[in-house]
Amino acid sequence: MTTGAQPQAHDPQHVAIGFAVAAEPSSPERPPPITPSSASDTAAPFRDLAAHFAELRAQVDALDKTPGPGFFAEVTPLLLESQQLTRRLVAALSHLSTSDYSTVPGSRSTLDSLAATVGSAALVSTHLAQAIAVNPLDGLSLLGAPADEVAIRQVRETDARDAVEECLAEALHDLDLTATCSYAASGIARNVGLAQARHAAAQAERQATGRT
Repeated sequence: MTTGAQPQAHDPQHVAIGFAVAAEPSSPERPPPITPSSASDTAAPFRDLAAHFAELRAQVDALDKTPGPGFFAEVTPLLLESQQLTRRLVAALSHLSTSDYSTVPGSRSTLDSLAATVGSAALVSTHLAQAIAVNPLDGLSLLGAPADEVAIRQVRETDARDAVEECLAEALHDLDLTATCSYAASGIARNVGLAQARHAAAQAERQATGRT
């Protein structure tokens, strides 16, 4: 007994973006399709992350780079925030890569860019941790300390400041690269919109020729 032809998974007219044929019951693990109403939600996490990374960049740039316990107290919460943002980025990318967005034309470039951004975000945490590592935590020298001890401390603080500034400059560079999240969000919305438009046009053509 013959049956109607079933659409193939690679057929661009049947890419699941909210207008496609529903997933077969035999594939319960298939992600829900990207619908017009959820397309903006798909991009939203990356816009939010871009805003938070930009805020973190401003905070890192405003740090007092004077070595010592004060710097440690200021940079520690920024390190923890960078780690949290990296975890959020990984989770958002994981969700995106297992959604139907991964079948949309143009998605590969976006996914590759976001994967590279994970590396940049992780390096921010590395550089902030290195800044903590090179930062001396001992307190100020006591009054009346030997001259040689004061001189040694001054040299150590100068070296530490140079090292801290280098670490923070590298962190700022990688934070600049996390702006990719914003570009990716725009790319997601654009790719989904184009795919939906192509599908709508194909559907209209089928209806015009009497096909369902």
